[in-house]
Amino acid sequence: MDRMSAIEAAAKARHDLGKYIAFQARWIEPGAPVHDLREALRDDLLRTRRGPDGVVGAAALWAGLRGPLVALGIEAIDAQMGVLAARADTLDSLDEAALLDTARIAREVADALRVLHARARAEATGG
Repeated sequence: MDRMSAIEAAAKARHDLGKYIAFQARWIEPGAPVHDLREALRDDLLRTRRGPDGVVGAAALWAGLRGPLVALGIEAIDAQMGVLAARADTLDSLDEAALLDTARIAREVADALRVLHARARAEATGG
């Protein structure tokens, strides 16, 4: 397979990861049972992309896409993804505060990926 360009990787990151990393958790209303938030985060972080090729979690998606994006400055996203990967592995032991914080970080990653994609497009077009 050809190497992905930064703009292609940014577009995939925005869609495949950014759209789905906080997809289920955003529908959980304040005061909902903790179990509901935990299950939403399980879907968002561990079953981020589902398709004919199987199920891929957020950390694996990011690992596969980040290479071409390094030159765009992704340190903050890397740090947040590290936190999310660690928490994804321990969802069953996280208390409500940690689960809410995890959902917040996932939303921040989604926002950061939208910004990254816009920056990659601007750099590609010289704007």
